[in-house]
This record gives sequence, C-alpha cells and structure tokens, in this order.
Amino acid sequence: MNTQRYALPEVEVSIENLGDAVRAILHSILLTRALGEVTPRAGKCKHYPTLGYAKCGDADVEVENLVERVKRESERKPVGPDLTRVDIIVAFFERREKTGLLGLVSSEERVYWEQWIVPLVVNTRPGADYEREEAGVRANMLRIVTLVNERSDHVPHSPSHPEAIFPFELKLSGDNDDGRGIANGPWSIARMLQQARPPL
Repeated sequence: MNTQRYALPEVEVSIENLGDAVRAILHSILLTRALGEVTPRAGKCKHYPTLGYAKCGDADVEVENLVERVKRESERKPVGPDLTRVDIIVAFFERREKTGLLGLVSSEERVYWEQWIVPLVVNTRPGADYEREEAGVRANMLRIVTLVNERSDHVPHSPSHPEAIFPFELKLSGDNDDGRGIANGPWSIARMLQQARPPL
C-alpha cells in the first residue's frame, strides 16, 4: 500500500500564538479522519478572535503533548534572526498482524496509508500581525478540507477500529524512528498491551 502524502503551505506564527495554530491545524486533520458519527467539541483560539475549530475523539492529550514540544526552542531549527522552523508530521496507519517462523511467532506491524506534513515558522519578535497569522492558519484549515475531498481511495474501506479516529502518530520531522517523541492515541498503547504475546 502506498502512503498518500500531503504537505500544507508553510505558515509563520508568533511564539505566543504557536499553540493555537498547532491545535487548530492538527484537530482539523484529525477531524477529517473521524470514524462514523462523532460529536465535535468547539475549540477556541486566544488571539485569533474569529477563528474556531472542531475537536473530536480523545486526541486532546496527544495534541497538547506535541504543542508543548513545539513550544520548546530546542525542538525547532533556526532559519533566521528571531525565526525558527518546525515540521509536524501526522501519520495515519492500520495495524496488521504479521506471522513468521513457520507461523509460531507473530507481531503487529503498522501500515501507513496517509501522512500530513505541517511546516511552521515561529517568529519570536514582538509585535505579531495576528490578522495575517490567522489568515494563514485559516487557509491551511480550508486546504485540509479541500485535499481530503479530492481523494479518498487510499483510506481503508472497512475500518475495524473501536476508536473515534483512525490510529495515528504525531511527531516532529527530527524524531528518530525509535519512537522518541511519537504521540500515539491512548487506544494504541492499551491495544498493544492487550495483544502482547507471551514469549514461547
């Protein structure tokens, strides 16, 4: 299965609005991957008075953990005076059981079917242009809806997930594949423990 990749346009935001921008964009992506009927909750931005977004499922903890990481200067790369950059990755996957060694050993593998790249430039200079920032965040939110409606043939057709959202990972582009910094939905850890096989 090929992974469908989407890269959103880069948005420049001030350090004080970074959390609001990340929350609005990530929750917009996660809402597009809601399974079945959901009851969205309203999310409000502190400095973007006319910008609201919808949240669904139990993704708040994972999003907040990533927001805290993005706020740390050490997680961002310098790109100019008072400017740093961070690329957030949202990856959706299916869990599949993989057997080997004559069917005696099995493990779970993740098959990634969609990935979003969210590039942000963080401005630490005082005097933010909130209207320009809000317009950039809003444009990305609308872009998400447009991209989701253009193509859906890669989305698993018969999801067998009891969760509100397809299983996902949130990470930063500098994260290693060893799991550092990856935020999984709470159902992922619980399910992993439930499906753990004792050693032979």
